[in-house]
Amino acid sequence: MKRFFELAGAIVGIVEASILALGSLVLILAPNSVEVDNQLYDISWIKILALILLIYSAAMIVLYSLLCKNPQKNNIYNPRLGIKITLLILQGILPLMMINDFVYLVFFSIPFILLLVSVFVKNPVLDEAKTDIDEQLNKLKELKESGVIDEEQYKVAVDKVIEKM
Repeated sequence: MKRFFELAGAIVGIVEASILALGSLVLILAPNSVEVDNQLYDISWIKILALILLIYSAAMIVLYSLLCKNPQKNNIYNPRLGIKITLLILQGILPLMMINDFVYLVFFSIPFILLLVSVFVKNPVLDEAKTDIDEQLNKLKELKESGVIDEEQYKVAVDKVIEKM
């Protein structure tokens, strides 16, 4: 379930960041002035904001892409909490800027909420690994207590189990 929320948030986030990047490119490529009611207005300052938004969008796309990769490698789960916290901060800025428009507020809050849920949902892979290690240590303890293995063999076996963690 944790992976579902993480992946869903990453996909929606990539789509949103791509839309922002395309909008930024349109603004950057737009003319420097706009005529409204027969008056010419200089909008070159908007291009600077669009460039900042383009950089922001590119960072979001890269970070969300990192979340799409499978977090489990060699039976070790990498929680990637640092990436998630960075994305939560970056993604949380957008809904705050859109507080006056409900549709944008909801649109930009979706990946934030999905990512936030993925941070707090328990990971069954980690829970299974913990119980597996507990079971192995308990078996070793039983073997030592029953006299099948001696103290030295017990310590070596425990060290091997701990190394696998």
